[in-house]
Amino acid sequence: MPSQRVSQWDNAKAILMLLVVGGHLLEPLTAEGYPLIYRSIFLFLYTFHMPAFIFISGLFSKNTLGKGEFPIRKLLPFVVLSFLLKAFYLCIDTIRNKDFMPNSIFQLSNIAWFLFALFIFYCMMYLLKSLKGKYVLLFAMVFACMAGYNGRLGDFFAVGRIFVFFPFFALGYYTDRERLQAFLAKKKVKIAAAAVLVLFAAAVIIFVNPLYTFRPLLTGRNPYQELGNTLYYWGGLLRLVYYGVSTAVMLAVLALIPRRAVKLFTFIGQNTLSIYFWHLPLVEALYLLGIPAWVERYRFAPVVILAAAAASVALCALLSLPPFKTFVNFVKGMFQKYDREPAKH
Repeated sequence: MPSQRVSQWDNAKAILMLLVVGGHLLEPLTAEGYPLIYRSIFLFLYTFHMPAFIFISGLFSKNTLGKGEFPIRKLLPFVVLSFLLKAFYLCIDTIRNKDFMPNSIFQLSNIAWFLFALFIFYCMMYLLKSLKGKYVLLFAMVFACMAGYNGRLGDFFAVGRIFVFFPFFALGYYTDRERLQAFLAKKKVKIAAAAVLVLFAAAVIIFVNPLYTFRPLLTGRNPYQELGNTLYYWGGLLRLVYYGVSTAVMLAVLALIPRRAVKLFTFIGQNTLSIYFWHLPLVEALYLLGIPAWVERYRFAPVVILAAAAASVALCALLSLPPFKTFVNFVKGMFQKYDREPAKH
């Protein structure tokens, strides 16, 4: 049973990472003029893939936060890697001749936000862990719903996303892993999960245009003003609906994750930090090399989607190899090595 449990979570992290990479490959195709299927895929993936990643991070955070002292050395690499990614994007913006703003280093957009937000989630949970989970979740969701009315949060130190996604981390922290494992293993739950995913996939395909209006709710960084004047006042309620739908779809996906070890998934699932750090710079490189022109030439969506899926698997496997892991491990080791050094007298 323990080995199955570990394998299931490795499989989950691997599948989610494949979806993250695939989603980033296809996201530019959600622009006007491309087939609507890309918007349907965006709605489907972005409803659950980052919430699920954050939920799993919270689920396993008890291993780190339950040891008394705050594990600052273990968590600081998230901050360093986040700002290294931001520095990369500043270089890309310079290449694209965008104006450089001195304070833009603190605007954590693209993928840089997640690693910094993860650090903040651990800090917040460390301070709140002695409180009852129901109160933490209640206040976290209230603050998240209210945050969308403030148009100034945005990407500055990823504050908007920290408010919006923290409830998923807290939910993971307060969830008993073994009880969740037993719940997800039930046959009735798996049948219900399959039904949920089929119905949700059908909904985002059939009603793609009206549902795409709610894209700002999925990113966590956009204020309710971007929903339009009519929906602005309903923003808080719509975010609650988003939490419900996202949690249902997330649990449905987790229920269908295979429990047995799969070599490729194990390989990828154990190296998600390296993949996450490196994947978007490589995706950006592919787009700079002319991927949009290739897509324009082969506009038949199934071909592009299959190519993106194959590229996602290839990139995840590539970025799990030692040359890429070495740098990430070096950053982690910069701080963790001090825990192994004996005190000098």
